[in-house]
Amino acid sequence: MTQNPIIAFFTWWNEAMANPDQLTEENFARFFTSDARIYVNNNLRASCPAEMVPHYAAIAARCEAVAMVLPVEHELASETLAFVHCFTRVTEKGVTRDDEAMACAELRAGKIARFLVAPMAA
Repeated sequence: MTQNPIIAFFTWWNEAMANPDQLTEENFARFFTSDARIYVNNNLRASCPAEMVPHYAAIAARCEAVAMVLPVEHELASETLAFVHCFTRVTEKGVTRDDEAMACAELRAGKIARFLVAPMAA
C-alpha cells in the first residue's frame, strides 16, 4: 500500500497547531504542490501553501487546542488519490468536541494537489 500523504500531513499538522510558529509556507510546501487548493464543504480556503498559513493560523488562534485524532478511522491511498475518514479533536471556549469528516486528496508526485474536506453533521 502507498503511504497516505494525508496522514503525513495530519501528523505534522498536529505538531504545528500546537506550535503555530511552524505554520509556514515552506512547511506546507513539504506536503502540498505550489498550486494546491484546499476546499472545505466546496468552499475554497487556500489556493497555494502561502494562503494555508493564515487559514490554519486563524484556526489555531481561536481554539485552545486542536488536533487530528490519529490513527484515523479509515484510510486508503494510491499514487494519485488518497482518502481518510477522520476526527478532529477541538477545544474551543472550554468545550471539547470531536468533529468528524471525510477527506480526499488528488496527488501529484507524492504531494497533495487538491484537498477536499467534507465535514459530517453531528
